[in-house]
Amino acid sequence: MGQMLLNYQQILKLPIYNQTKLEYKVSARYASKNDITGYFHISTEADNLLRGEVTFPSTEIDAAKKMAFVQGDNGKCVLKEFDTIVTLPVGQFTVYIQNNSEEDFFLDCIEFIHVFPDNIVPFNTSLSVTPGNSPTNHKSIDL
Repeated sequence: MGQMLLNYQQILKLPIYNQTKLEYKVSARYASKNDITGYFHISTEADNLLRGEVTFPSTEIDAAKKMAFVQGDNGKCVLKEFDTIVTLPVGQFTVYIQNNSEEDFFLDCIEFIHVFPDNIVPFNTSLSVTPGNSPTNHKSIDL
């Protein structure tokens, strides 16, 4: 799929069904010519799991140009990782992203990357991957 344009004060509401209660790091892949101030929120019917203001730095500045990126239709797409690890329950939850800047914000992907304890491999052991499988345990939602 392509990138989703969020204009000033536009909100993306993304309902998701989770099958496994695990801890995840959340990241968003995006492109913007200017810094974007926004709001990011993950909620269930019973709880607010993660919410607050967020700044998505311009993907056109020198620091972003040195980062790994994916070339999109609307510029370089880079990953913004959120610091908070969130436990996603089994069942329905909703992700909200709002653009509070008057600049265009192109959202490409939201990723939920499973963390601890299953991704830890002690340094004195080896990790083998069966052909067709991957050692990475993450879920990505392309927009």
